[in-house]
Amino acid sequence: MRVSMEQARRNREQVVETASTLFRRHGFDGVGIAALMKASGLTHGGFYGNFGSKEDLFREAVQSAVRENSNRWADVMSKAPDNPLEALAKFYLGPAHAKSLEKGCAFAALAGDAARKGDDVRRIFDMGIEDHVSTIAACLDGDDGEKRTRALSVLLLLVGGLVLARATADEDLAVELARAAIAAICRT
Repeated sequence: MRVSMEQARRNREQVVETASTLFRRHGFDGVGIAALMKASGLTHGGFYGNFGSKEDLFREAVQSAVRENSNRWADVMSKAPDNPLEALAKFYLGPAHAKSLEKGCAFAALAGDAARKGDDVRRIFDMGIEDHVSTIAACLDGDDGEKRTRALSVLLLLVGGLVLARATADEDLAVELARAAIAAICRT
């Protein structure tokens, strides 16, 4: 039975969304096509009708996850117009985000995989980084060069702080790492 073009589009979006979640949770190599399609509620056979390879899907999933990051950041920052950077830091380095690997930051979850993939995936990261740096820089004072350098530092503190907080088994250390990063960001 053939599906409508609209249903095919929704199915493809469902696969990309599911892949984005599963890749962030398990990494690229931790997710097989059969498991991915099952989690999407679709048959394994439908995969190659939509994607040429798992790598093709990975590119779309990374792009989707980076876009999701950007939207989430804009939402968090818009709710705190007096201090959007502090609000972002507290959200991003907070325990809820730290524990939400599958719906959390694409940079923190997928940077290692992206570094081992082709230039297409790395360019998606490039564009995402530039977008996020621009968002941060818009909250800062100073000339453009200074704002960019400080915005890059904030992004590094956010992502690095989250990666290390997630990596430690010691919850007190994780909290300490997050607090230190937040304090450094608030001094920016």
